[in-house]
Amino acid sequence: MTDIYLSPHDDDDALFGSYVLIPNRPRIIVVLRSFVEAGWTPPIHYETREAESAAAAEVLGCEHEHWTYPDNAPDWNKIRARMETLRPERVWAPLPEEGGHAHHNIIGSLAKDLWPQTTFYATYTHANGKTTTGNRVTPEPGWVETKLKAMACYQSQASHPQCAVAFNGWALDEYLS
Repeated sequence: MTDIYLSPHDDDDALFGSYVLIPNRPRIIVVLRSFVEAGWTPPIHYETREAESAAAAEVLGCEHEHWTYPDNAPDWNKIRARMETLRPERVWAPLPEEGGHAHHNIIGSLAKDLWPQTTFYATYTHANGKTTTGNRVTPEPGWVETKLKAMACYQSQASHPQCAVAFNGWALDEYLS
């Protein structure tokens, strides 16, 4: 394994890293399996989320894998141990930030501890929405259209009241630090 993109959840890759994924083609690793959303109204089950991620990864031209650690009770020690088995040359992970999603922050912190070659991608904070920390990535011709096609694979998220804002133009800009 040479390059990896750590996506805490299904959709974090397309929303926050398309402009890394398209030119670099790292292996996408979705770390957490979606169980929290099964309790939403309407419910969204992990099988749906994982099928959407597979379709988005294909659009983005990347191989991917789904780990099975539940997002409703992640065992961070087991996740770290599994991460320690990887030998990537390059790593992209979510930027740990004050007020950010706890899962994003922990995965970003684990990556920082394990691999000095980690580049961080910005996601969002609960108080301020989309994070614009770091350097804005300028998309090459065709990247925005590819990102939109990848985002369109996540119909369960795009149509859900709790997630729709991110799929309505909110996440077109991307930032790396």
